[in-house]
Amino acid sequence: MKMIKRKVILWGVCLVCAFSSCNKFLDRESQAIFTDDQIFSDQNMVKSVLANYYGRVSWGQQFGDNGSFAMLDEAGFSSGSPNNMQEFPNDFWRMYDYELIRNLNQFIVGVRQSTLDDNNKKSIEGEARFIRAWTYFNMIKRLGGVPMVGDKVYDYTSGMDPAELQLSRATEAESYNYVISECTEAAKMLGTEKTINSARANKWTALALKARASLYAASIAKYNYKTPDVKTAGNEVGIPASEAIKYYQTAYENCFGYYK
Repeated sequence: MKMIKRKVILWGVCLVCAFSSCNKFLDRESQAIFTDDQIFSDQNMVKSVLANYYGRVSWGQQFGDNGSFAMLDEAGFSSGSPNNMQEFPNDFWRMYDYELIRNLNQFIVGVRQSTLDDNNKKSIEGEARFIRAWTYFNMIKRLGGVPMVGDKVYDYTSGMDPAELQLSRATEAESYNYVISECTEAAKMLGTEKTINSARANKWTALALKARASLYAASIAKYNYKTPDVKTAGNEVGIPASEAIKYYQTAYENCFGYYK
């Protein structure tokens, strides 16, 4: 009987120690999760987050698989059957990343409220706004007009009317105008020197995107009449022909801005 009691006591002590150890293990502070205060008070942390956003932007058309190569008329090596059939879903090369837009908006708010020096704040916000404009451009050139969020960060809370989050599509012209405007503002915030990491945006990168977006918008406005079915009554898809000259002029001015 004494032996049984000793075993019970021993097991009880072991269980107490085990649960005590678990509590200590679970109560540890995470080394992988950082608060906004920790991130936006450290310039290196801010740059690390910004690098993540660069890496998440879609590069557009990608010819890295057999299905994509099948669309080309170029001769090339193929390691499949003679009749290599491919399927192309409706969302092929689709770009619709509002999660990235939201994250960029959160980041811009954090940078503006941070304790970083003003010069760093300005250039980092400029890069973030360029990435946001680039993301919108990738959506617009595929879909036409899209919902424009601006700088607002939307949060859903239980019981709220979801209609507040259901934004209407902007017109295609309004969407391109937003990208052009954001590139203009980003260019003012960014330096003209080449960065150590050549993949990061500077003033000329922002102006290049501004010129490209303007050229896309101008071409749509000028040649939309050739595809009358690819147009909506509210101009969510399609740009009036009267806008073509304005967009061409903007593209021209920003292309030659490199040489001034």
